Amino acid sequence: MPGLSERRIDAWTALAAEPAVRAAERAIATGSNTVLADTLAISTAAESRRRLASVLALKTQAERDSGRREAYQRAADDLRSWAAGVYLAALRDADTHVAPPGGRPGRTNPEPVVKHPNRYTEESASLRRHAPRLPFPGQRRRQLGA
Repeated sequence: MPGLSERRIDAWTALAAEPAVRAAERAIATGSNTVLADTLAISTAAESRRRLASVLALKTQAERDSGRREAYQRAADDLRSWAAGVYLAALRDADTHVAPPGGRPGRTNPEPVVKHPNRYTEESASLRRHAPRLPFPGQRRRQLGA
């Protein structure tokens, strides 16, 4: 059974995709894909305009301030990956999106997730050290006990 957060994501996805679902149902009923294609094109165009505007705003800031360059590069990478995801989703085979009985698309008999304890969060790395570490070349000598 999916966890609570997974069910919330599924519910949000269903609500967010409702206009596209209605357009798909209308396309099935009428036999015409015009409404479905228009709905998908309009929503994709609006989202691409919004994302591109934010990237261009960051680009002008990055040209003036070198500290904003990293934010611009991240936003540009996000735009590229979003565009690739939308394009590939449009080309994907329909058989990959059919949900198996009682499951989600693409998940057949999911294995339980085993979380291994992270030893680095349990205590500081310096507390686990059994012997003092030698200094790096050129590093000042450490003061032990200070």
